[in-house]
Amino acid sequence: MTSQQDAQQMLDQIKTGKTVFTRGDGRWMVIGPADTIATGATVEVTKRDGTTEQVVITQLGAAGDKQGCRYQVAHFRKTTTPAPRARTGYTEVHSDTYGRGRRYRSQPGATQYDDGTGTYSVQIWDHA
Repeated sequence: MTSQQDAQQMLDQIKTGKTVFTRGDGRWMVIGPADTIATGATVEVTKRDGTTEQVVITQLGAAGDKQGCRYQVAHFRKTTTPAPRARTGYTEVHSDTYGRGRRYRSQPGATQYDDGTGTYSVQIWDHA
């Protein structure tokens, strides 16, 4: 098959509501109907041999409209791959004014200070 025939076959599958694998940006991606592809959604992807696989959409790519077919390209992870864990690490800091504080990696630019009860709930934004 030529690349033009491949592209037409892919477009025909999308028109019927299927999501398929494609190569883009040097890695595998999925392309499917724009109304079914959304970040965090679990979608069924049809492989070239007709079998299907469930994947989770992690990031949206380019969207388009060709021959009246609205499509969305997206990055994905397999459902068997665990979602990346949130970074919860922190660095201890000390302020002469506020005392002990923590700078969490997940919240750059902010320092949380102990409110006197042992919980770090007072948040001060750093002006650096």
